[in-house]
Amino acid sequence: MHGFAEIKLVDDINHIPVKFNILRKAPGFMLDWYIRKFNPFTAEDAQILGERGFLVKMPLTALDMRERQEYFNEQAARTLYSLRDYGVGIVLPPAMPVNELSEARFPDILPIADGRLVFAIFMMQAIEKTLKLTGKSIRTAEIAIIDGNKSITMSVLDTIYPHVNYLTLITDLDYSQKCTQMYNDCGLNVNMSDFNRSSLESADIIINIRDDNKYDYYYKRGAIYFQLAHRNGAQIAAKRDDILIVDGLRLSCRLSMDRVEDISLPRFECGLFTMSHEYRKLKSGYSSRSIRPVAERVNTLGYSVRGLMLCGRDTKEPHHCLRPPIP
Repeated sequence: MHGFAEIKLVDDINHIPVKFNILRKAPGFMLDWYIRKFNPFTAEDAQILGERGFLVKMPLTALDMRERQEYFNEQAARTLYSLRDYGVGIVLPPAMPVNELSEARFPDILPIADGRLVFAIFMMQAIEKTLKLTGKSIRTAEIAIIDGNKSITMSVLDTIYPHVNYLTLITDLDYSQKCTQMYNDCGLNVNMSDFNRSSLESADIIINIRDDNKYDYYYKRGAIYFQLAHRNGAQIAAKRDDILIVDGLRLSCRLSMDRVEDISLPRFECGLFTMSHEYRKLKSGYSSRSIRPVAERVNTLGYSVRGLMLCGRDTKEPHHCLRPPIP
């Protein structure tokens, strides 16, 4: 099986399932002992994109995540091992603290649905929507990709390269074979280097897949910045309030004349991972044969980019109401 599990925390200790209610009134160490021994999480059936999975509630609270991080990590790991035994293939974790000093981590025992790879697949739609804010066309826009995960970078390249004329790839890996293939396909000559300050300073669109903040001060004012790294958009905005930061997408599908279904990237990834063997291959490591069948499968689902997540804020305004930073 390759089902998913969407994981939630309980609101407080009164929602932790225990065999004896007296434990709720006992000293805290006794409840901790019970949880460590029995790990009483709950699971109920759930569906995403028509695929079956579980909605799981761990016997942990948001307070545990913030203030008892070692305990939280230990219990989260136990829950994931149990879910793996039940046949779960991917998990959608609860929102984790954005504080970089926090030691709370969701274990990578199972693949995590962070939505980054799905973001890459929908990147062309996202670029087209944001370019409407600037009046530029995709053919004249300068695009810079900062590599940090080869599978995601290759997926972004496969998605956008037939449509662009000016592309810089900043990486310390060898993409020469891919660059040759893109040149042979459509004549695109990719500027590739381990660091190119001038290209970053002139780029209209930045697609950042790198987790650190090495390049944050090099982007030009008014640039559109797509965040595909494991960073919080608000942390970048605190330093760069002169760029438009897009760190997520809202997808939608019209199910009927009067019904539209919205879905987040991580939830979409749970369903796609469960239904598509090719996507599971792509998630585990890039294959040049994987992106096309995955993109075709995504197209059959009928979802498109409806909204932008700006520094974690879900915008539902029409895109023409959003204003880019003043250059």
